[in-house]
Amino acid sequence: MNELEEKVLALIDRNELLDLVLALGNIQSPAGEEAAVGDFIYDWLQRNEFSARRIGPVPERSCMAGVLPGTREGSSPPFDSRLDTARQLVDGRASGESCQ
Repeated sequence: MNELEEKVLALIDRNELLDLVLALGNIQSPAGEEAAVGDFIYDWLQRNEFSARRIGPVPERSCMAGVLPGTREGSSPPFDSRLDTARQLVDGRASGESCQ
């Protein structure tokens, strides 16, 4: 591991990361109903000094964008991920394709 990688990893609070992952994993967000997880992510971005924006055509299909300004000139790498994490339930049964 190089020096930069070591510096980045030293800045990560493992317990905080674990809490975030568990919180996200416990939010129901089947395809087409991602609003709750989108709201969670939007709030998290704002609390953590990101410039947060909601984007997307309809509120129940949340998409978030967050920018954390760097201290140097140049490009910042983007990160994106799907917000739907489960199949939709219809009458208590899974329908559609899994998003995983």
